[in-house]
Amino acid sequence: MRQQVFQAPQATDGACLIDLLDLEDVKRAAEGSLHPQNISAAVEKAYYPGCERGMLHVNFLLFVIFLSKAIASLLPVKVPPAISSNAYSIRSGSYSNTVVNPSIDGASIDSQRATGTLGRNLQSPTPTPMSPFIGHMLRPQATDGQVSNSAIAVTMNSNDDGIHLDHYNQYMGDGSIAAGWPAKESWISFPDMFNNSKYFFERSCMLYNQEPNSEEETTAVYNAIQSVAEKTMVDHRYILAIIMQESGGCVRAPTSNFGVPNSGIMQDHNGTATCNNADAGGPQNPCPAEIIEQMVQDGTGGTDWGDGLAQCINIAGTDDVSAFYRAARIYNSGSIDVSGNLEAGIATHCYASDVANRLTGWVTSEDVCALDG
Repeated sequence: MRQQVFQAPQATDGACLIDLLDLEDVKRAAEGSLHPQNISAAVEKAYYPGCERGMLHVNFLLFVIFLSKAIASLLPVKVPPAISSNAYSIRSGSYSNTVVNPSIDGASIDSQRATGTLGRNLQSPTPTPMSPFIGHMLRPQATDGQVSNSAIAVTMNSNDDGIHLDHYNQYMGDGSIAAGWPAKESWISFPDMFNNSKYFFERSCMLYNQEPNSEEETTAVYNAIQSVAEKTMVDHRYILAIIMQESGGCVRAPTSNFGVPNSGIMQDHNGTATCNNADAGGPQNPCPAEIIEQMVQDGTGGTDWGDGLAQCINIAGTDDVSAFYRAARIYNSGSIDVSGNLEAGIATHCYASDVANRLTGWVTSEDVCALDG
């Protein structure tokens, strides 16, 4: 502890000087921002006139304190702003978790906690809508709030609200957006489409009384689609949609023949790759990955006997999303009706509509297409 009697240093020229403290020191002492020990240190700088080395009595310290208070009485009085009983004004150094039950721009403590803003230092120079900053007002959170704008208030919530990805819409016309067909931006992602389609991969072989795909065979289908899509520059989602339309993804789909042999997972035009050819010994289990890839290659890149998806897209004659829907009709029947409508003429009339729905998420929802009677 510093003693209340201080030794006065001796001036080097034999005379003592008096420094009644720097005015700023006095002001700070009066305002309470100068610690008493700092006042004491300042007092030690003082000299009595004509003194020799001696002792500075505590009375001088009392004189300084008295002088400080006198000056303080002359300074303007700082009156803190009034704070209402239902609001808290954030000040520098405040933290949001020091305020009980506030609402920050509509964000409750729970939402602050969920977004990581609870307890964030409010001195941050870059506040966000969820991060209050100096000057914001925190008000008590209402416990019975309700949306008052009737235009956006929801009086009855339904589980049927929103977009249904697994839903069937019947499309008709020439395949254009103007005719109501889906834009490519509404197609779902390939991973989502593939994972959703696994339901059929596991069951589609039952339609042919065949063993279901193994996990390794389904993985081989995935890899084949990705590989062939890169080589042929056909959208991998479109390849998968045709696979689902033609065979449901069953690698042991039998070769059909309605005048022309259609083989493999894509029922391509007289292709050589298949894991179920009655003339070659019947179903093959497991189906080798190289045969699965060749099935996808034949259906997408074409065979010596007929066009694949790549050629059908080129023949479609348009450079927008309608090319895919028109190509689906061509892949199914070989041509498009002279009317330009994809459901008209000799074909599976729902085929193009089915493909469009698969691209937008249809899997198990009821097929409501009535175009084939």
